[in-house]
Amino acid sequence: MVMLYLRPAVSVLWESLSVITLQRHYCMGIWLHESGVLGASPDGLVLLPPTCEVNFQTPEAKDFSPDIVEVKCPYLAAQLTIYQAVHSLKDFYLEYREGFYYLKSNHPYFHLIQGQLHLCNKNCCDLIVWTTKDCKIIRITKDTKWRKNIANLIEFYFNTFIPEFIQN
Repeated sequence: MVMLYLRPAVSVLWESLSVITLQRHYCMGIWLHESGVLGASPDGLVLLPPTCEVNFQTPEAKDFSPDIVEVKCPYLAAQLTIYQAVHSLKDFYLEYREGFYYLKSNHPYFHLIQGQLHLCNKNCCDLIVWTTKDCKIIRITKDTKWRKNIANLIEFYFNTFIPEFIQN
């Protein structure tokens, strides 16, 4: 059932997004961190920013053009508008305040996007949330305080993951 929603969505999505947002993207692969143990794979590199309505995660985001794009097609919200998803799905990753949508900063997608921004050395990401009924863009800028997590992730890789992997 999931594949029935995702497969058509992925094939149609990039074409639809170009029409809806007038944004142009270049699909990309993985970007490796200089450590060689961390990588990021944003859904696309932005060639032409959108000209449609954008929700800004922070007031400063208005001053940025997006560098990368991350696209989410939430299966549980496939037949809902984004507004309906925010108000009816318990663990939905967006919130709606004062007429604007925001990515919850405690959600793993926030950390995914911050990791991508830091590992790709980019400043701004457009999170595009798409359902069959709606599409919203949330512009998210790099949080410089998040950078400390890179050192923590590298330390975890060498001091926890590798020893456990070798042991088993």
